[in-house]
Amino acid sequence: MADDFDRQTCPYGFDDYKFNITVFNNASRYCQPNFVDGAQWEAPDISECAYRTATTLKLQKMSQTNITYDNVELIAGELDSITSSEDMITNRLDVKFTADTIESLVNSNKKLSKIAKDIINTTSNMMDFNYTYVTESQVQYKSSSKVLTSLDKLALQLELLSNATIKTTSKNLALAIKPIRRVGKGIAINAKRDQSSGYNKINIEDTQSSQVSLTDTAQILLPELLIRRAAQLDPKSFNRIYSFVFESDRLFLTKKQLEKTLNSSSGQMASGLSEKINSHILSASIGKIKLENLTENEEMQGRFRILSKDPGEVRCVYWDVKIEGMCCTDTSVLVFVLTNFNSKLQIVEDFLLFQI
Repeated sequence: MADDFDRQTCPYGFDDYKFNITVFNNASRYCQPNFVDGAQWEAPDISECAYRTATTLKLQKMSQTNITYDNVELIAGELDSITSSEDMITNRLDVKFTADTIESLVNSNKKLSKIAKDIINTTSNMMDFNYTYVTESQVQYKSSSKVLTSLDKLALQLELLSNATIKTTSKNLALAIKPIRRVGKGIAINAKRDQSSGYNKINIEDTQSSQVSLTDTAQILLPELLIRRAAQLDPKSFNRIYSFVFESDRLFLTKKQLEKTLNSSSGQMASGLSEKINSHILSASIGKIKLENLTENEEMQGRFRILSKDPGEVRCVYWDVKIEGMCCTDTSVLVFVLTNFNSKLQIVEDFLLFQI
């Protein structure tokens, strides 16, 4: 009936029996009258729903807190602290609320230089979360997509000081941002494991200064002609080159992983996945400039250490966070095998070499 409420089961009950929590029908949905198109249901109000753990409740309240200049550092630090213990993360909602808070912090654009480390740490923490919770949260709430989009925004919004490169490193994630004032030489982005911390770090330098080492995790080379094309295409955005290196693929899902989650009757990740990411994940961005239809002399080169020598087909894919999910191997879903790309693959001394 229009102009009325419908009581519904709260959405947090998919495995509440494990926590001995009774879930009541405390969600409500309003039916909005519309004499032109017919009555329509609004989104359910779940504000009265019970939560299964104190951590979930705390993360939920944090995700709904208005970010101000006064509280932004406190919230960023507390989020890092809560998520640093993976045992505290017990369901997909914990992942969702963590992602929602990261998005709110970045979108606030307040004290980003002071909270960037906490955001990188929290994202690094997420890559230690239970794989099933992260996958389910991506399938239902697009949590991983939200985090990766927020990381891009963070890298684009951080204030650049003189010509100093910004570097932030955590266990599973590193960020480097290099200011660019004019078109110069080609750029080399190298990810290499630091011997003292054991974490991956990123160096961004001109190609003539760059030295390739067999201990490198990954490398991306941006030729001078590509840099020139970017400067001409969007001079206003041509102010920085930034890069992330991910130690874990936890936030990056393949098409088969998503399908197994969606098709599983239990909603859990199925075992025996036949598709996996076999290198660290290294990104390269020139501001927010989108480059297409590159000539052969403008093509980027990549060099990624192969993590496992398991037999199987080697393919290269990229991620599109705007489509449902993260990674795929055809043009119908998520991410695409690059056209005329696999013919340019080589494996040399445990590294996958390619050109795009």
